[in-house]
Amino acid sequence: MLTQRLDEIASATRRDAVRLGIAAAALVLVLTAILGANFFPQPLRIDVGDVAAQDILAPRAIEYVSDVLTAEKRQAATEGVEPVYDYTPEKAAAIADQQLRTFDRQVRPVDQAFTEGTTEEERATLLGAALPGLTEEARSTLLSLTAEEWQTVRKEASRVLEKIETEELRDSQVVPGPASLSGDMVALDRNQRTLAAEIVAPLIVPNSSLDQAMWQSAKERAAAQVPAVTVRFAQGQAIVRRSDQVSAAQLEAIDKFELRTARPDVVRLAGWLFLAILVVGLTLAWIWRFRRDLWHRNNALLLIGVVVVGMAFILKATAGRPGLSFVVPTAVAGILLAISSTPAWPR
Repeated sequence: MLTQRLDEIASATRRDAVRLGIAAAALVLVLTAILGANFFPQPLRIDVGDVAAQDILAPRAIEYVSDVLTAEKRQAATEGVEPVYDYTPEKAAAIADQQLRTFDRQVRPVDQAFTEGTTEEERATLLGAALPGLTEEARSTLLSLTAEEWQTVRKEASRVLEKIETEELRDSQVVPGPASLSGDMVALDRNQRTLAAEIVAPLIVPNSSLDQAMWQSAKERAAAQVPAVTVRFAQGQAIVRRSDQVSAAQLEAIDKFELRTARPDVVRLAGWLFLAILVVGLTLAWIWRFRRDLWHRNNALLLIGVVVVGMAFILKATAGRPGLSFVVPTAVAGILLAISSTPAWPR
């Protein structure tokens, strides 16, 4: 009976084809407009330090090299580089020799005071004028020394001076004072240690200085060894969570997606256009193959178009809202299409 009914229907005329073509094009445009309603999205107004009013999600999958994260890692690498000093054993030895010569020159009046043939009055005069800067206690100790005791003090002071100047002493370190130097003196009593420490303390100078050029070069090498940081986002992945402060790296990701410029997403619109053409084309193909009698029923075609457009609008309005998609009556669309496309059987 169905075969008989189809055979009795006249074939579609050119006028019908033009009419349905116009209707199909209009339906495609309407569906595309509904599905691509966010073709001109509102620009996102946000900056570093701002608090996100809502979750900001990645509109598509993307992979890019993060300049911000790379710079942060390289900055951390440069900050971890220890300062570079110009200390070398040769430099330290040269400074030690120079300071020992200065030491010999400064204690020469004391050596002269303890030489044979020097009277007590001359010794007292020489010792009273030698080594300016000594405290009264150290000066009293010096005046009470014998020639043998002075040689012991002199030798110990020279040894400590050479030892300190041979080892690395940076200009950023605190130069040892008399109080700390007296503990390095051996084979001397307390007063003699104090005297030797006061003689040596002014002669101690740093033998290692910060080399800015070498330090900067080491920082640059450390930064160059840090590889570029690659960031990957999946579609729908959160860039910033609601109520979180926006960091520089997150703002960079937002700019990569051009959410602050809100440029038209032509690729997405083309996808919606393709989907609309596919839906309308399949619907018309189904009608032509199985319900050819509907070509001449304007009310049925109008109802099919309204059902398709209405369902597309409802699905678009509820998209991205958890829970609402479960209450959308999507099954109604199939029921209405089935009813509208039911052939009219002869009575």
